[in-house]
Amino acid sequence: MPNYVVSKYISSLILASLCFAAALNPNTAAADHTYHRYGAGNASCGNWVAEKNDPVVNAFQLSWVLGYATGVGYTSTADFNETDSEAIRLFVSNYCQSHPLENVIDAARVLMQQLKK
Repeated sequence: MPNYVVSKYISSLILASLCFAAALNPNTAAADHTYHRYGAGNASCGNWVAEKNDPVVNAFQLSWVLGYATGVGYTSTADFNETDSEAIRLFVSNYCQSHPLENVIDAARVLMQQLKK
């Protein structure tokens, strides 16, 4: 697949993830209302671990988490410690290795709780 196609796809994914994350309340661990998860956040942590060596799938999943983190940071009244995408990837990988039956969104929520000042 050409790089420009992957780049455009990842950009679209980040935008969709940002919109999704903007709708969530970042100050609670679980929503007090019904909502639906879409995209890579709905994938199992077991899938994250199994696909870690596939660069396209890994970029897709990591982009979703980065968009989620950006959206939560943007919409929250809380302050968060700054980090980088590699640290986020390692955090989610470690979390998913320990919690393979949970979903990527669960790892992203725990990440944001850990980054909260």
